[in-house]
Amino acid sequence: MKTRILHIAFQNVAGLPSTFVDVEQKLGFDSLLVTLTPHPHKFENGLCLNYPFMGESWIRLFKTILGRRERYKAGLSENEKKEIPPVWRPGNTLERLFFNLRDQLYKKIVRKSGVLELLDRAHIVVLDGGLGLLRSGEFEVEWAKRNGRLVSVFYGSDLRSRGVISGIDAHSSLHFTLEFDHLKIHPRAKYIFYPFDPVRVPPPPYTKGKKVRVGHSPTKRDAKGTSKILKALSPLVRKGTIEFVLIENLPYKKAVELQSTCHIFIDQLGELGYGISGLQALCMGIPTIVSLTPEHEAFLGDHPFVRADENDLVQKVMMLVENESLRRELGEKGAEWVRRVHNPISATKSIIEEYEKKGWV
Repeated sequence: MKTRILHIAFQNVAGLPSTFVDVEQKLGFDSLLVTLTPHPHKFENGLCLNYPFMGESWIRLFKTILGRRERYKAGLSENEKKEIPPVWRPGNTLERLFFNLRDQLYKKIVRKSGVLELLDRAHIVVLDGGLGLLRSGEFEVEWAKRNGRLVSVFYGSDLRSRGVISGIDAHSSLHFTLEFDHLKIHPRAKYIFYPFDPVRVPPPPYTKGKKVRVGHSPTKRDAKGTSKILKALSPLVRKGTIEFVLIENLPYKKAVELQSTCHIFIDQLGELGYGISGLQALCMGIPTIVSLTPEHEAFLGDHPFVRADENDLVQKVMMLVENESLRRELGEKGAEWVRRVHNPISATKSIIEEYEKKGWV
């Protein structure tokens, strides 16, 4: 009998949960994805529950009302270090009431959907984002008490800004993260590389004499250090040295097509390391600039990124602008590195190996 793995995700974030599911199926597992709300970029939704009050516009509204802020720095402040990993709690009575009422509504949707039957049949349950069918996590906690094979996988702000759901975290036998900085705030988390399938797009234009296009694609400007990037490069843009390409608020396909026209790509300036847009650029053969902490860079070893911060960004950009052969060299190295290091099969197998150690598969 095939091992049944049930993935539950808030959304199919960047297509990552569905990538895990696809690879698991290729490896012989009976895997299924359940999402709570559709992804705005039309990634595959699996079995989608279409929860109300959960889309991005609702989330932004409630965070504004409730005073919740995103975290864009690695690690925790001294005050926050009193609780590692950080635990989500309602910030006030209004927030507690909101989530209690919302969970009551979602319980009705879950019970009508047939998901509880899928949960009962599962051998392993993976919570992509560390969040269950309800904010309370009660369905997954009860399942874990009977079966003991609950897994949490963190992707970004889920752990950094929200924190763990206490019951889910306590009953998860394994914790994985795709973000290097999470290792500072969740001592039981094991880091795995993004399972990234190379994007098939046209190569960047290297026509001699053509103005160099420098791209940047922020989903959240504060997280990517976009204002610092714009300020640093504005003199180069005014002089006509470079053409700056801001890729923002576009459908996924159009964003990737525009990114492919760049000669150089800047992922982010900050403490959070490289992201999916940086991997996409490398896959296209585009040399990519990013800020890396010393710990992250040491962990990566030989990598293809051009490391920079706000103090030397212009210098690093000009180094690439003036050296086409270096751009080609780094682009080729980057494409090969992504295919080797971020191979979806290798990333998924690293998780399966942990299942094997526990005797689950």
